[in-house]
Amino acid sequence: GVSQTYVDPSSNPPTVEEEVAGGNEETSHTDLAYPIITELLPNPNGSGNDDTDEFIELYNPNDASFLLDGYVLQTGTTTKHSYAFPVGTYLAPGYTAFYAEDTNLAMSNTSGQARLLDGDGNVLSESALYGEADDGTSWAFIDNVWQWTTSPTPGGANLATVVTKTVTTAVKSATTTAAK
Repeated sequence: GVSQTYVDPSSNPPTVEEEVAGGNEETSHTDLAYPIITELLPNPNGSGNDDTDEFIELYNPNDASFLLDGYVLQTGTTTKHSYAFPVGTYLAPGYTAFYAEDTNLAMSNTSGQARLLDGDGNVLSESALYGEADDGTSWAFIDNVWQWTTSPTPGGANLATVVTKTVTTAVKSATTTAAK
């Protein structure tokens, strides 16, 4: 993984003496794993509004907050849209959804991808490319595989709810196999 050094915002800033002594554990986190993209909602359900309700979810696997200074969320395949996190943005441990109303990031309903870039433009995490996004289905990283689910879970662990199209295909192939 990529190593990062940052100051944990949940503690008070260290005094000069603490900083020199290096005795404040809260400010000396190193070797944190970088956050990963875990879910995208490119086509919100029903009355959902793409400009506000689309989201990109990041997962911070660490026990400490991760400083996102200089990091960029990017969407698109040919035309890219970027959102730079404001200075002082910390990602709490666990899952956090970043909504379009805050990032102004647009995602195509027909195909796309999202990426997390560091301050030097290196891709730290990216979703697999997705195709047609049905209303209300999210493109989620579940069991180490990117797949569609009909149960979006912004800010929480992803749930594998099989998309109808997948069920239909599975039934057809099972019938074909049984007929042989």
